[in-house]
Formats: sequence, C-alpha cells, structure tokens
Amino acid sequence: MPRGSYLWLDVDLPADESVAFLATSARPTITPRETWRLRLDPAPAGWRVRVGDLDAVAPTPLQVAELAYGAVHDRVLWHARQAGWFRLHMALVSVGGRRVGLVGRPGAGKSTTVAALAARGAKVLGDDVVFLRRGDVVALPRPLHLRAGAGGVVTAEVRARAHRLDYDPPVYVVDPVRLGWAAPDNPALPLDRIVVLAPGADTRPGADTRPGATTPAADALADLIADAGAFNPRHGDVVREVARLLARTPVTTVDRDRPVRMAARIEARAGG
Repeated sequence: MPRGSYLWLDVDLPADESVAFLATSARPTITPRETWRLRLDPAPAGWRVRVGDLDAVAPTPLQVAELAYGAVHDRVLWHARQAGWFRLHMALVSVGGRRVGLVGRPGAGKSTTVAALAARGAKVLGDDVVFLRRGDVVALPRPLHLRAGAGGVVTAEVRARAHRLDYDPPVYVVDPVRLGWAAPDNPALPLDRIVVLAPGADTRPGADTRPGATTPAADALADLIADAGAFNPRHGDVVREVARLLARTPVTTVDRDRPVRMAARIEARAGG
C-alpha cells in the first residue's frame, strides 16, 4: 500500500492515480504521532473521500486530490501547533551542505527555483512550508509542485515521473526522491542562509522607488510574520520567533530571473 509520511502524520493510501501524488519517500526525523487511512469509493456524483474527519463527495479527480491533500495538510498543521511549532511559507534546500531557506510572495518561483537547484546538485527538503521552533527549522516533505512551462524545469524526465493535476496551466507533482533530488533525511536544524526571491524594483507594477519605500525583500520578510501569525494566534510569540530567526541568519535577495540563473546566484551566495 502506498504511504505518505508527513512529519507527525502518516497516511496509508489506496492504489488510485488521483491521490498517488500524496505518497512520499522522504524520511522525516520526527516520529509520527498518528496514522490515517485514506479511502476512495465510487459514488453517484463522483468519488466518496474519507480520511480523518473528512467524509465528502468529489465530482472530479482534481477535486478528490484537493480534498485529500487539504485534510492531510490541516492535520499536520494541527499537530505542529500542539507541539509549539510555527508555520512559515518557505522552501528549504541543502546547497553544498548548507541549509538555505527560500522565501517570496506567491508566484515568486520557489518551487521552480528549488527544481533548478536540485538539477544542479542541491538536495530538496521542501518547496512550500517549513516549521520553526526555537531557531530550528524542519520542512514539510511534500512532493514538488511545478507548473507546466515554468522556466524549463518540467523536463521530459520530470513529466515521466510526475502526477499531473489538471489546473490551467497543468501542475506536475513529483516526488524528489524518485529523481534523486531529495536529502537523505529531514532534520530540525537552524538555517545557514535565507534567500528572498524578489521581482526587482524595476519590474514590480506600481513600485514605489522613493527614499524610504519598502523593497521586495522587506515585503517578503514582513509576509513571513503575517503568514505565521495567521496560522498561530500567539502573535507575540510569532514575532519573537521570526525576529530571532532573522537576527541569527544572513539574508540575501535574488531578483526574479530564469530559474537556472537564479539557482546559480543562490549557489554563489550560499557559502558566504
């Protein structure tokens, strides 16, 4: 039976293509506290999806995938809160043995940059969410989500090993372990560097270039606090945790470009 290992939650999966992307081969170092079994059954209007507290009918395979992943993701976040972790929207890679977190506003290209770095030898820990506690960071080990045509990173090899979700444009979901891109384990450790993926002052629509105006980097770092605060109501603790992270970790900005060029720049800065 396929299995997804999501830190505190293990999920037993049916052999069904619509939820195949939930299977993960990563090896988290956090011991799971709970196991769920995902069930899919034919229903008059589509498929009945049952996992945890979810019992719903989805009319299309894409909605089956969204329901199943949403339920799993929500339960992982619940466990994280109970254990005192704070969620951050951040990708995490190991570049030359150094742990690099990638942050940016939606659409900044975190997943495609992760894929470009991985193709150059970096190891993937996560492309979307990490959890932060007392300076340590651990990634949510989900498969990479890559949009079709995104900077040339969706190669024939990726498509051959990926599960396609029929968005517009399509999204290819691929387990980085199957491509040899994943780190051997996923420990909770401090970051060595944060890289902000920014559009650049000249390319932002309506960008304010007056002295004292905020920069893409400042916007992205402020988003870390705002997003973590939406996840956890202890806002004072959120600010202290993120402030501690930023005070201890060098921060670099890389302007938006083709993923392979961004990857090369991140490699050059990772060890500095």
